[in-house]
Amino acid sequence: MIKPLRLHHVRTMKKIFLLSCLVLFLASCGFQLRGSMSYGIENVYIQSEAADILASQVKQYLTGQSNITVVTSPKKADIIVSLSNQKLERRVLTISAVSGRLEEIELNFQATVEMRQPDDTILLEEQKLTYIRDYSFNEKAVLAMGAEEETLRRELLQEASLQVLRMLQIVSNQVQPKTQKNSDK
Repeated sequence: MIKPLRLHHVRTMKKIFLLSCLVLFLASCGFQLRGSMSYGIENVYIQSEAADILASQVKQYLTGQSNITVVTSPKKADIIVSLSNQKLERRVLTISAVSGRLEEIELNFQATVEMRQPDDTILLEEQKLTYIRDYSFNEKAVLAMGAEEETLRRELLQEASLQVLRMLQIVSNQVQPKTQKNSDK
C-alpha cells in the first residue's frame, strides 16, 4: 500500500519539475505574453472617408481595450487617424477547365490610413493596407461557402483594424499628450 503512494508522489514531482523547467526556459529566453496595447496618448479622433466599417472597428477596439478616449472633435485629439478608401473586392481566381465551374475565389481588402496631429503635422504618411485571402469554392456546399466567405471578410477587417492599432501605438509614443502639454506651461 505504501509503494503505490510513493510511485504517485514521484510522478507528481517529475511533472512539477518538468513544468518548472519549462517556465524557467520560457522566462530566460525573453518570452512574455503580448498583453494589452499601451499608448502614449489619451485622446484620438477617427476621421473616416469611405471607410466607415473599418473606422467603427478601430473605435470599438480603442474604447473597449485601451486607455484612449475617442473624441468627437479633432481639436481635442492628440492624434487624428484618417481612414479612407475602404474596398472589399471579390474575384474569381480559378475556373475548372473541364467543367467550367468556379473553383477558387479571392477576397481583397484595401484601405488607406494616415495619422497627424491637429496642427496638421504628419506623423504617418498615407499608407495603403492590403489583405488578401482566397478559398476553394464547392458548389455542393453553397451555404458553407457563404459562411466561410463571411468569416474571411470579418478576419480581413480584424487584421486591418489591428494593423491600424499597431501603427497608432508606434506613432503615439512620439507624441506628447495635450494634457501633459498644458501642465508643462
